[in-house]
Amino acid sequence: DTSLRPAARRDLRPARLARRHSSGTMAWGGNSANAKVMSIYNTLDPKPKELIQSPSRRFLKEGPAILWNDRECKKKDRVLFLFNDVLLIAKRLNGSKLKYRLRVYITLRKAVNIVDVNDGPDPTEFRIMAPTKTFVLFGRTVGEKKKWIRWLQNTIDHKPLDYDPAAAAATAAATKKANSKKKAAAVDSDDESDDAYSDDDDDDSDESDDDDS
Repeated sequence: DTSLRPAARRDLRPARLARRHSSGTMAWGGNSANAKVMSIYNTLDPKPKELIQSPSRRFLKEGPAILWNDRECKKKDRVLFLFNDVLLIAKRLNGSKLKYRLRVYITLRKAVNIVDVNDGPDPTEFRIMAPTKTFVLFGRTVGEKKKWIRWLQNTIDHKPLDYDPAAAAATAAATKKANSKKKAAAVDSDDESDDAYSDDDDDDSDESDDDDS
């Protein structure tokens, strides 16, 4: 009965949409990078939907840090989850190693500044200055603080996590110096060749004079 066909097609639409949604979800989580993002997403409460909306999002680092709580005027233990474009600051739930209360969601972009506080009373302090709020954090050690500053800044600048500007500058300076020495040595070598050629010319000139006499 042809009168049933339009209704049948309408009935199939939800099934098609469901399959499309399912295949899209599987495609998003189909590689190890996305699977890691999804696994972290599943440990968070509340769950930030925007965390799993970008197929290009990659997990980079996870580690402990300390966040200054303005309302209570005290330090709080927190866990940082760093992605290639996002930083999450979460609280580990009591009695659970794999459940976290999400406290802060920061989109990492050029408008976010990472500041090393060198003149403060605590040498482990650093700050994340977002457009709408500044977050005061502390590493457990000065070394950990410096690592987080480098990781965060490199993420914002789209550079490798362990890229070190100071080391890169030193390497570039050393390379430039070595190239300058090579160039100077090459110039000296050319000068010596010219002098030898001139000496030969002088000798030929002397022999010619002797022959004439």
